[in-house]
Amino acid sequence: MSELLKIAFIDNNYSVEHSATYHLFILEETMDYHMAIFNEENQLLLALSWQKHSKQERVQQLLSTHYSSTKIIVNNPHYLLVPKDLYSPTQEEQYLYMLGVKKDSHQLLVDQITPLNTYGAYTLSVEACTSLEQEFPNFSIYAQHTSLLCAYQYLHPHTDAACFIHVDDHRITFTYFAQGHLIYHQTQVCEQIDDFSYFILAIAQTCKMDWVTTQVYTSGNLDDVHPYAVRLRQYSEQVQVIDLSTLFSCNNQDLFQQAHQYLPLFGLLCVS
Repeated sequence: MSELLKIAFIDNNYSVEHSATYHLFILEETMDYHMAIFNEENQLLLALSWQKHSKQERVQQLLSTHYSSTKIIVNNPHYLLVPKDLYSPTQEEQYLYMLGVKKDSHQLLVDQITPLNTYGAYTLSVEACTSLEQEFPNFSIYAQHTSLLCAYQYLHPHTDAACFIHVDDHRITFTYFAQGHLIYHQTQVCEQIDDFSYFILAIAQTCKMDWVTTQVYTSGNLDDVHPYAVRLRQYSEQVQVIDLSTLFSCNNQDLFQQAHQYLPLFGLLCVS
């Protein structure tokens, strides 16, 4: 097997003959792509990753197979949430302006976040859109933010107060819900632990977050022993790694226990 291709897991029940009932999801990262294939019962059947710009025959064989759905996640930090009642497709130029780009160089993409009755607008360069369409034809494109928000709502729909923290290298996405409503959602760049402390404390103060009653869920590179998690436990006794056991099943327990690292990928199960 190539060093550029890493197969993390293949379930014994995986069969190309049944692929028309499967769902194929891809997460785009800076250097790699991550792929997950689920059956119609949300059981993980295959997980692998490969380096960008490397031609992998096995990957091409998987991509050329017919599936029930195919989705890809792109990670764009510039993301605009617009309530459904205020969203209008005719305001494309205004949305592009608020996102800091121009129509001649970027394309506006919009995801509907049904659980929140909201739209998420974001952009990709024209070149990036063309490249994705060529490499992954007929794939539905979604923003990482969209997947995270849909996953949060699915996993904890009735939580009175919850703070979700997803760490992707130095980019940290903070999300806060109160009484079932989205109060805050933003990605910040944290180069060191003091940056992290500044943002989480500022968010808590601005949103009037009660550390005693607020459950804090972590995901991404933020596990129990991460310095940020240690700092979090100085503020709250309600910190835990997010549990995905109600979202999907997997026969590989080692992989399942690390599933929170790829929450945006698995969160596509919640995106409709």
